[in-house]
Amino acid sequence: MNGILCRVSGLVQQVVPGDAYGAPEPGVSQPKCIHISDYGKAKKNRNIYMSAKIGRNQVCPCGSNLKYKKCCGNVIHRAPSINNAFIKLLNNENEQRFYKHKYGLAKEIIHSDFKNYKVVAVGNELTFSQKWKTFPDFLGDYLCGTLGTEWGNEEIRKPFEKRHEILKWHYIIAKHHEKLKVKSGIITSSQPIGAMKAWYQLAYDLYTIRHNAELQDFLVQRLKNMNQFQGALFEASVTAILIHAGYEIIFENEQDGSKKHPEFIAKNKKTGELIAVEAKSRHRPGVLGQNGVKQERGSVSADIRRIINKAFQKQSDIPLIVFVNINVPSVIGKYEDSKWFQEIERFVAAKESRCSPASPFPASGVMFTNTPYVWDLENIVTDHGWGYARNIKIPKVSLSAKSVLSDLSVAAQQSTNIPNFFPEF
Repeated sequence: MNGILCRVSGLVQQVVPGDAYGAPEPGVSQPKCIHISDYGKAKKNRNIYMSAKIGRNQVCPCGSNLKYKKCCGNVIHRAPSINNAFIKLLNNENEQRFYKHKYGLAKEIIHSDFKNYKVVAVGNELTFSQKWKTFPDFLGDYLCGTLGTEWGNEEIRKPFEKRHEILKWHYIIAKHHEKLKVKSGIITSSQPIGAMKAWYQLAYDLYTIRHNAELQDFLVQRLKNMNQFQGALFEASVTAILIHAGYEIIFENEQDGSKKHPEFIAKNKKTGELIAVEAKSRHRPGVLGQNGVKQERGSVSADIRRIINKAFQKQSDIPLIVFVNINVPSVIGKYEDSKWFQEIERFVAAKESRCSPASPFPASGVMFTNTPYVWDLENIVTDHGWGYARNIKIPKVSLSAKSVLSDLSVAAQQSTNIPNFFPEF
């Protein structure tokens, strides 16, 4: 294996959209506000400075590498009031480090409580509601508002088979929680089904883009158009991954047909390096709203030759990273042992073997991803997907640091860690 393979952890628990759209689902009793989280257990593990006494000869937790008695302990011993303040600061710093480790370098969630309202900042805008008890509550409403409640309600009034794919997710989630007999307004634990994972992942990706960069109306309109939906869905996912990896997004003019430009340019905020980003998603019959009958697992092949060669045609004088969603069912066993993984590795290796300094590989790196939960929307998610960052030996333009692809692999995992509650630090 010549790259970095990562398992996408995804969500352990999640929340239903409730009555986010005004029009009720026909034949479905709509819960109004259901919340889910395993946040409490994780939070207890993070508050290490609140529960453990620091010995005088231990290394000071501030990071100075000095003994506690010769560093911060010298002040705390004389001033108990400062002790409490200092411990609180250490605890907040610990919370922030945990947050960055789990969610990456995207901006933190900015929120506040005002009277009976939860106020959430999204970019330079403020949103608020009296019903948001958890972060997914906000996400559900944010997705509906971004796509347009009028558009959503119009889709809900259509027969299920004629709806947009996003509103099919909405209906399946509502039916699932009716089956669980959840009570309105009560925080309830539940394992996510495929439709739930897809719904909230899209919401989180769009929120991440808008909170950190610009959510282009052109992208939103493509999401609402079933002919362009799958490509736009993956482009939103890739954009969010780059943001979690600490990149600034510089959008290309999508409507400029004068040249074959990539989806966007990303600038590393720490190093200043620019990379061009291209995103391609493999269409499959009966999946993500595509026409046709869904294939049986055994008959599905990766078959990425056409879309990846198309991506390699993009013109760029800076390092080009190509993201490819192979869109295959869940993997049984190890990802690297699956026939799909072996197929994409053989394809890239064969193409790479034909390269030379005179005829280099067109991309600087390739990132393969998979979201198998979209194949099975009504059942509990058992495989949240995987990512594989493939290093290239003789690229057209070399990356300045080998860590770029490993950082993107980590960010691909972080972008799927959707917070269940609003952070408290």
